[in-house]
Amino acid sequence: MTIYLLERSKNHITNHFFPDSIRKWNSLANEAKKTTSICPTNQFSGRFVGFSLYVSNTTDRTEGHLCVPDTNYTRNTIPAVLNVTCPVHGQYVIYHNERLQGKSYPPGYSAYAYNELCEVEVYGCSVPGYYGPDCSTPCPDTCRYCHIETGICQGCKPGYQGHQCESPCSPQYYGELCREICGNCSDGITCNNVDGTCTNGCDVGVYKEKCKTPCPVGWHGKNCSLSCTNCDTCGRFTGQCTSPCYPGWKGTHCTEECDGRKYGLGCIQDCGTCLDYKQCHHTNGSCLKGCDSGFVGDLCKTACPVGWHGKNCALKCTNCDRCDRFTGQCASPCYPGWKGINCTNECDGRKYGLGCIHDCGACLDYKQCHHINGSCLQRCDAGFQGELCETSKARMFSWKIRKEL
Repeated sequence: MTIYLLERSKNHITNHFFPDSIRKWNSLANEAKKTTSICPTNQFSGRFVGFSLYVSNTTDRTEGHLCVPDTNYTRNTIPAVLNVTCPVHGQYVIYHNERLQGKSYPPGYSAYAYNELCEVEVYGCSVPGYYGPDCSTPCPDTCRYCHIETGICQGCKPGYQGHQCESPCSPQYYGELCREICGNCSDGITCNNVDGTCTNGCDVGVYKEKCKTPCPVGWHGKNCSLSCTNCDTCGRFTGQCTSPCYPGWKGTHCTEECDGRKYGLGCIQDCGTCLDYKQCHHTNGSCLKGCDSGFVGDLCKTACPVGWHGKNCALKCTNCDRCDRFTGQCASPCYPGWKGINCTNECDGRKYGLGCIHDCGACLDYKQCHHINGSCLQRCDAGFQGELCETSKARMFSWKIRKEL
């Protein structure tokens, strides 16, 4: 059986056993003294022998301090009023006695355990952190509580250790009994010995006051202050990407732009035919300075429409319906009056028209006629007339005579 009493610092404990038991016990004890013999019929004192007294911070007596282990009292020697000096700190005074089945006890022990205490008096300082006759002297600053008579530290405040709690926690430790391990403070500096905070911030990979919380997804570096670069997830210590790079980026940290005329997700898409075959935009593949010959569009991947050629397909085929989109060389017959692979040369040699196969008429001084329609721009030579200077005046006169006849 166990009795708990909630208290603070203990110095002196007095147990008063149950009055009826005391009276019968004392009378029997006095009678025993008179007869100088042990009274075998005294059953009341046998209920108390074997008790223990603890001071603990919990209701588990085994975690407390054992003030009185009763291994010496007999039912004839145990006093009715017991004074115990036990200068320790705790929240509970625990009175315990037991009679366990199967266990043998000394002669005179009762068959069952009883708790017949009349009164328990506990003397000590009610407020922790003070000591002395009137509990008015404060314990040393680093003590949580001290000996209520001498002031010697009996428990350190968080962050301190040593016989007199004179030393801060060892490096990289803090808190209650200096058992807490510091977080990952910046540059390996130890944390605050009391509360574990990192006054200079956190090293890579962690954040918050104690630098024990891993970076959230998408962040890395000291105090988790850096966002992952061009990727969704990265190593919180190194920043190395653990998910694919965003389109247009490559490398372990996704900080390198696509090159080698590649672009897009994974840098696997080919650039179009940008001007002078330069690198396209690493993200979307657009050609910022336009297209080289034969192509048109933002990506310069679209061939020129029929009838157009050159850079950005800005040039119309010359004097022909279809031409090579790169060189402008005509792929269909030249329009009348033109010749050459690009149809840029006018008919000459006194030829004109489609394919330059028609002969010019008798233009003045036998000059070249118009290369397209064969007309003589400076009139006909002597003896010829008409727009093309192909009609002889003599023939015209002969035809008129013949008509008149």
